[in-house]
Amino acid sequence: MNPSFYVIKAVSNLHVGSGEANYGIIDKLVQRDEITGFPVIHASSLKGALLQHIYMQDGINDDYIDEVFGRQMSESRRKDGVVRATGKKGDFVFMEASLLSFPARCNSNDTPFYRVSSPALLRELVRQMTDTGFVDKNSDMIKGLTLLAKKASTSAVNLFSKETVTTHLEDIKSVTAVPPPEDLPASAEIQYLLGEWSIILPDTQLKLLTDNHHLPVIARNHLENGQSTNLWYEQVLPRQTRLWFSILLPSAVNHAADFSKRITGKGLVQIGANASVGYGYCDIKKISL
Repeated sequence: MNPSFYVIKAVSNLHVGSGEANYGIIDKLVQRDEITGFPVIHASSLKGALLQHIYMQDGINDDYIDEVFGRQMSESRRKDGVVRATGKKGDFVFMEASLLSFPARCNSNDTPFYRVSSPALLRELVRQMTDTGFVDKNSDMIKGLTLLAKKASTSAVNLFSKETVTTHLEDIKSVTAVPPPEDLPASAEIQYLLGEWSIILPDTQLKLLTDNHHLPVIARNHLENGQSTNLWYEQVLPRQTRLWFSILLPSAVNHAADFSKRITGKGLVQIGANASVGYGYCDIKKISL
């Protein structure tokens, strides 16, 4: 199968719920990776959001939807309105969206926040890119990401300055980020991928910034007939959060040859809950190397 890689940039706060609560503090938690604990968007949630985004576009028929997402049995998800008795899996394989960089407020005079990543996040991106054959393991991008991950395992690294920078990041005080190696391979491409004002932190520090005590929590009010009946709390990934995901395409694509253009060039994609109050609107870009 042929892999394609994409970056999601949250334009507004994003809540893709795990269906779990932490019993008394936060009523609705975001989805997380079971091993690393970092926030993610599970493949089923991402696939559903992309299905909704493409289904509403002009020029889409049932053959297109069936090829990419699988045969939809509900009449509300069929252009011909005819219910199908059996389903069929789609030819495209959707992988979960993993965290790439996270906006952390800082005390810099130049920017209100830094985008922070970590060695574990970079290594996972390297692993999938090489395992799927998207890029050669000897490419400059892979060499650069691997070198950054190694260097940031012991000391924070900034990608935007040739000087050492000391800053506060949320509750972490006096983070000292050293400049990257001068001969860092694919440095411009990596900075574009992670975003401006990027810092690579050791994993333990990023885990702290993204745990349940540090992710933003929004108070929501449940109304019935205009009366407040319940105040509840919802965890979100803040706007400017970046994630990446991959899709494995079959060797022969019959109906959906323009799939990438439809998810990257047809406006913002809404992912997760609370679309009516502006949550989850995301810009998706294809990674081209």
